[in-house]
Amino acid sequence: MARNGFIENVYYHYILSQISLVTKFEPSYFTSKPLQMAFGVAKEYVIKYHEAPSAEQMKQLVRTDNLTEVLTDDIIDVIYSQKKMLSSYTDEWLYDETTNWAIIENIKKSFKDAATYLQLH
Repeated sequence: MARNGFIENVYYHYILSQISLVTKFEPSYFTSKPLQMAFGVAKEYVIKYHEAPSAEQMKQLVRTDNLTEVLTDDIIDVIYSQKKMLSSYTDEWLYDETTNWAIIENIKKSFKDAATYLQLH
């Protein structure tokens, strides 16, 4: 389970490297707004091209989507500088952790949605 931004960044890169996982994850699972926005942009790219965008491709996609106020080149550089950390973990561990994290985030979202629904009715 994600406990901090660092591990979420590792999850971000792992998820984007696994086409079978990309469609199962939502940007809202990430706690930082820049990572949420980056995942939303990168997810569309992965679905279309079946590979994760490079840092330079992300910078161009962010410019195209007019998101440079939140996703500056420096922020993208920081996100992508941590990509090398993937090799510190096994695929099995990454898969287990990211899927468990997704389950927990889905449960949290369901509780929030239920609470919102009950408040409105």
